[in-house]
Amino acid sequence: MAGQGVNPQSGPRRETGWAATAMSWLGKLTGVVEITLCWFLGVLAGGIVLGWLPAGVAAGAVLHKLTGPEPSDRPFAEFFEVWRANLGRANAVGWPATLAFGVLAADLWILSRGGPAWLTVLLVLTLVVALVLVVAVGYLASLLMLPAARRMPAARLWRTALVMPIVSPAATVVWVACMALLTVVVEILPVVGVLCAPGYVILVTTWLTRRRLHQAGVAPDPELERSLQQMAAD
Repeated sequence: MAGQGVNPQSGPRRETGWAATAMSWLGKLTGVVEITLCWFLGVLAGGIVLGWLPAGVAAGAVLHKLTGPEPSDRPFAEFFEVWRANLGRANAVGWPATLAFGVLAADLWILSRGGPAWLTVLLVLTLVVALVLVVAVGYLASLLMLPAARRMPAARLWRTALVMPIVSPAATVVWVACMALLTVVVEILPVVGVLCAPGYVILVTTWLTRRRLHQAGVAPDPELERSLQQMAAD
């Protein structure tokens, strides 16, 4: 009947209200827990040494969608698809980080045993280097996720990853603040450390680094661009 037709441009109806918001956040929380489990499995599947970076790339790729309008509806399958696709390249590019983290861990263990006062200064410097390296690896993992960086040589990827934490101090400070908040929460609720901590760290790191790489024009992020367009349309 005339006047009772459906407007073809109206599109699907969106749920609104507090219940929809609560369900959305519950979905994001369970997504972080699911990908934390996937991350543990991915690390173990690669024998830890060969698994940690591909697992980080895969977890970041899936978790980053939680911050956009279209989260993954098959997180487990998508995680292991990305993990397999990046197993070779992530290790070919990221092996210096594996060695560096091993050396830094040994240094921190030795320096934490105590000794002369100058060892305390050296311990602080080592912690700063470790912090910069962790953030740099976050940028490296984000670069490995992005199509724009797929053909970049390893040397260029590493140059970009090492420079970005230094030229983006605000993002680095925000990251440190988020990690400090996580530390406080885990002290109060240790179960959060098991269920959510790796996923939370990867989610925050990926969101900050991909956003900064996109803003700097280093590696355009099509997912972030779509999210911004969606927000503008809404």
